[in-house]
Amino acid sequence: MARGPVVDRQVAQARRDADARAAHNRAASAARLATLLRLPPTERFAHLDDADLRPEHRTVLRRSLRPHLPRSRSRLPRLWPRRARLRVWTSRLLTSLLAFEISVPAALALAWAIMAWHNTAHWMVLTRAVQFDVGRANGASESYTAGPGKTIVRYGWDGVPRTTLDLRDGTRVAVVLSSADLRPLP
Repeated sequence: MARGPVVDRQVAQARRDADARAAHNRAASAARLATLLRLPPTERFAHLDDADLRPEHRTVLRRSLRPHLPRSRSRLPRLWPRRARLRVWTSRLLTSLLAFEISVPAALALAWAIMAWHNTAHWMVLTRAVQFDVGRANGASESYTAGPGKTIVRYGWDGVPRTTLDLRDGTRVAVVLSSADLRPLP
């Protein structure tokens, strides 16, 4: 749907009016800036946020005051990059130390848990009677039988099933058993 000629004339007139107001505003702001630039620097400071100035003219006014600002005596341009690098380096060091402080105790706790699990008795029950021979230090050999469901077995650190038996003479003997003869304790 096309606009009518009346609407086109009104839009064109509104554009011309807006352009004229913007030009008038720019000219008024430039005139105000020229007036302010003639003032001494101490009076210009009071007009930094003057509402009659456009943003680009406020920038010009601020830049005109820059030479009148006091200079810092302790100006060390070469040290700032070094200080910045030092700050970045210390920040990275602290981050890595924090990661180390968290990961090392976690790894030690995991290693401790694995060792504790391996050193904990894993109790099993014999499924059938097992006969084994016990060799003595004097060279004699005795035969013993462990009945089904009676003997509790512990797995050693190396994963080999073992049990300790009290012999008839009161000595304790560690006996290695076959894994096929075992089932977990209910």
